[in-house]
Amino acid sequence: MPAVARIVLALAVVGLGAVVLFAGQGGFKTIVGGIGSAFSGFVDKVTATPSPSASALIALSIPSLAAPEEPYTNQATVDITGTVPLQFLGQEGLLVRLYVTPKDGQPSYVAEQSVADRASFVFAGVELIEGAQDFTATLATSDENESDPSAPITFVLDQTKPKVTISSPKNKAIVNGKTATLKGKTQGRSTIIARNARNGATANSTAAADGTFEFVIVIGAGSNAITVTATDPAGNEGQAAITLRKGSGKLAASLKASRYQFSRRSLPEQISLTVTVTDPDGRPVKAADVTFTLSVPGLEPIVSDGTTDGNGRATLKTTIPKGATVGSGLITALVDAGDLGTVTARNAITIVK
Repeated sequence: MPAVARIVLALAVVGLGAVVLFAGQGGFKTIVGGIGSAFSGFVDKVTATPSPSASALIALSIPSLAAPEEPYTNQATVDITGTVPLQFLGQEGLLVRLYVTPKDGQPSYVAEQSVADRASFVFAGVELIEGAQDFTATLATSDENESDPSAPITFVLDQTKPKVTISSPKNKAIVNGKTATLKGKTQGRSTIIARNARNGATANSTAAADGTFEFVIVIGAGSNAITVTATDPAGNEGQAAITLRKGSGKLAASLKASRYQFSRRSLPEQISLTVTVTDPDGRPVKAADVTFTLSVPGLEPIVSDGTTDGNGRATLKTTIPKGATVGSGLITALVDAGDLGTVTARNAITIVK
């Protein structure tokens, strides 16, 4: 017999002897009972009807909403977009819900939609109320398991035209120089566009957070009608208008005569001289001293003093006597306006046959 076979046979004999000895001491019954109990328990587990257990709640993550580039709008409805975490895409019965919270108010339900196979979602045509309001979103299941709200985004419905006030210069003011600096106030962060109808010049500016603005615009000779348009962050437009007159930029005087030509044979003849004086801003100069001089060929000069009135005018009425000769003469007004300086105005007159 091979060696391996002999070893197996010896082990079998030893084992059989142990079983006989254990059985003789009552152990066989215990072994059989243990085997039966184990088998019975196995059968019970296999054949038993499983009892229902509570389904575990889904741990829902928070969705996110896309904040608008500009929260202010004059549109009554807006589209609100956002995204859900990728692990929830396509899950049956999963919803994204939208809530709104007015200023100093409580959150209220707006709408909901199923989570689709795309991470992004859109709530189209959401109605706004006047003023500020915050929107939040949650993920929810049909058994009312709901996530915490997302970070809020804000919209402000503003359909009121911004008020535009020009504080400087005053309307109908006279401005010297080639440009005028306009200052004023409107709604904060508004875009300012000004246009001068006199010369087509334009200027742009942006109001500060407190609404103040300042810009420079080119002006032309005479009257300048300037329109200032403010567009607020919501897109509403408001306007203000101002008219400015360009001044000469210096003390000025103009001299006029009732006549500029006289016949020597018709003398004596009356003549009236009037000077008008304006300051560097083009306003009439009151109480300026004026010296009139009438120089006629063949005669001694006629000199007379005067003072400008509230309209900036002074007038001399005199007579050109006989004895004048044919030729050109001169009328002159020398103006002394004190701190404003002096200026001279001249015109020619002619004596003919």
